[in-house]
Amino acid sequence: MVTIIVNIKVKENKKLDFFNLIKELVHESREEDGCISYELYDNNNDANSFVLIENWISQKAIDEHNQTEHFISIGPKLKELASLDINLYTKSI
Repeated sequence: MVTIIVNIKVKENKKLDFFNLIKELVHESREEDGCISYELYDNNNDANSFVLIENWISQKAIDEHNQTEHFISIGPKLKELASLDINLYTKSI
C-alpha cells in the first residue's frame, strides 16, 4: 500500500473555488480501481488549511491515477488556488 499525504493551504478568498474542484477530484478518484481511500480533512486550527490523505494499492495504481482525465484537468487548477506539499509513504510494518 502507498499513502499520499498532501498538506494544502488555500489562498485567501479562494476556498469556494477550491471546494468545487476538490469535491470532484475526491469523488472521481474514489471510483478508481486501485484507490483504497481518498479523504480530505479540515485543519481545526486554520480555516484555510486541509490535509488530503490518499491510500492506493500500489505505485502502479497511483501512476494510472495520475494519467486520468480528472487528475490531469483538476490538478493544475488546484495549484492555482492553493499551495500543495505532497509526500508519498509506503507501509513499513
